[in-house]
Amino acid sequence: MRFPDVDWSCDECFTYLNEQPGFTDENGSWTCTSCGHECAVTADNILSEEAVERAEQWLSNFDPNNYPQP
Repeated sequence: MRFPDVDWSCDECFTYLNEQPGFTDENGSWTCTSCGHECAVTADNILSEEAVERAEQWLSNFDPNNYPQP
């Protein structure tokens, strides 16, 4: 594993990839065994702790009523 401390999740179905049989990040991509989506597992796809904190803060303040459906 190139990134043993990274928790990978599928971009399509959000399934935790690290526990899927045979999972590796060595090839730069992984096909999710739950939905079949090909997920990029490269350094470019790793979020910094700061980015995760900003996203969590934004989500905690998100109000769907401020975004009316068309």
